[in-house]
This record gives sequence, structure tokens and C-alpha cells, in this order.
Amino acid sequence: MTLLLLGPIPPESEYYVERALDESVLAAIHRGEYVILRGARQTGKTSLALRLRSALPTIGIASSLVDLSALTGSSSEAQWLDGFSTSLQENFLPMHVQSRFPISPARMTELQKYILAIPVEIGLDWPVVIFLDEVTSVPADVSQAFFATLRATYSLRSDPAAAPSAARIQFVFIGTFNPVTMILGKNSPFNVARDFDTGEFDYTLAQTSDLAAKVGVPDQAPAAFSLAGGHPYLTNRILDLLTEGLTVESARDEILRSDPNLRHIGSQLNLLGPAVQDLAARILAGDEIYFALSLTAPLDSLITLGLVKADTNGLARIRCPLYSEFLSRHLEQNRPRQMGFVTR
Repeated sequence: MTLLLLGPIPPESEYYVERALDESVLAAIHRGEYVILRGARQTGKTSLALRLRSALPTIGIASSLVDLSALTGSSSEAQWLDGFSTSLQENFLPMHVQSRFPISPARMTELQKYILAIPVEIGLDWPVVIFLDEVTSVPADVSQAFFATLRATYSLRSDPAAAPSAARIQFVFIGTFNPVTMILGKNSPFNVARDFDTGEFDYTLAQTSDLAAKVGVPDQAPAAFSLAGGHPYLTNRILDLLTEGLTVESARDEILRSDPNLRHIGSQLNLLGPAVQDLAARILAGDEIYFALSLTAPLDSLITLGLVKADTNGLARIRCPLYSEFLSRHLEQNRPRQMGFVTR
């Protein structure tokens, strides 16, 4: 059987689960908006971007996807820009216009002119959507100027003296981040983008049941949904283990024992320190903590990690029973006894 959990789900895969998020992001792109697609690791951000990319040319929208984390080895601004423009060109769809790209910019001051030239040079009267994955990977010495340039490009839409191509350029910013902290001041493109959090679009029971039927374990859908709470990666991971003959209980134990995503969360909790761990313990114990970005730094950390989400009352709750059990074990092992960790 094709594994469900290793990397992004291919756009054509029968195991791709369409969520309400898909339609919402596509609608925002149709409206010409800049888009933020943020959320914790393993919540389907890149899979959605690939799915959208495969569909956009069929409706007359060109696109490219640049993995900004692949450019981190660049030693200078010029080298970073060369890597950025090369990736943008090589990943452009439709492919037949890749040879028509403008010359790469050598300096950040040339970036806007380069971006505005793309719709003109490729010779298509289409909008151009540029997906930027792993936006937190932009080096500090270029990030301010880079993102300010993208914001300035957005602002040109309302300038009657600007190049008409400005209205045809859009960006989708993808990553695990808090938009408020990405760039200081009013020149941030995140201030004007439509914000989507993948954590708000977990699988429903019906979607989990449909996926479980496709992989041959239909009777296990309710138990898998109860354990993962609709978390995309955890749901896929559980169902995949079930196809190998494990029970739901055995799958749960296997994930708690050796899952790389949980290991990552655990290591990040240790690095983030006592304040974040204390807040996680309070939420686990049922304290009423309001859920929103930028309320407190520890809460931002837990949201970015994907450990918590909002309940129907707008309070922070541990995302699913599997995460609750993992967190309980982790805190018991890693927090000093005198800190008074309480579980229930």
C-alpha cells in the first residue's frame, strides 16, 4: 500500500482529503488576495499548496512554488536572490513558459522590477501566484528588505501610475509562524494578507471514515478519529499502522514510543523552557486560558507547535487525546517535581 505519512500527499492521490480550507484558499486566490497559510508541522500546508498548484493552470492561473529553506546556504544577498529566482523559474507552471523569464535580480533593489516583469515576459494574460514555503527560513540579513518589497508590490495595485502587471501578482506565504513577529513596522505583507490557520481545519469524522474505507480499515474510523481528533498527520499515521495489522491501541503505543513528529514537539518543549511547559500543564489540567495569537509568548509557542487549539468557547485546549497523553508523559519526565505538575 502507498504510505500516507511520508511527506506531502501528492495532488492526484486518492488519499488526499479535501477540506473546507481548500475551497477557502482557492476563493481568496480567485479574488486576487495575498494569502497566509500557516499552521504547525504536519497539518497539510504543503500538500494543499501542491494540490492548488496542480489545479490553477486549468483555470488560467500561473504559479510557482519556492521552498525558501533550500536557499539557506547562500552566503550573500546576490547569491540568495539568484537561488530564489532560479527556483521560481524552474518550478513555474505552465512549464512551457519557463524559458521566457526575465534576468535574475542582482540586488534586492531590483527584486520588484523582476517580479513585475514576470507576467509580461512569459506572455500569458494570467494572474501569477507565487507560493513561498518555509517563510521563516529567509535569512535575517535579507528578510526585512525581501518582505518589504513584497508589501510594496502589493501597494502598487492601487497606484494608477504603476505597471498593470502589479495587479496580477499574488503571494501565498506558507509556514509555521506568527505573522506579527515576521517583520517589524507597517511594511509587512502579512498585514494585508488573508490569514488561514490549518489547525482550524482538522479532518471530520466523515472524512476520517472515507479515508479509512479507502485504505481498507473502515471499522476502525471512529476509534482513529477519537484518538487523533482529526489531526491530519496523526490520522494518516494511525490508519497506516492499522493497515499493517496493528490494533488502535498498538498504533497509539507505537506513535507515543517512536513517532518523529512527537519527538520534535518534545525537543521543542524542552528548548522553550519552563514558562511554556507550565502553561502546557495548566491547559492540560483544564485551566481557562483564552486562545489567540500574540496574547502571551508561551501561548504563541504552544499554538505554533500545534499542541493546542481553540474549543467552542474560545479557550485553549490540548489538540487531541493522543497529544494529551504524550504531553502528560513528557511533562512528568521533564519538569521538576517541585513545580507542582498536575494531571487529571
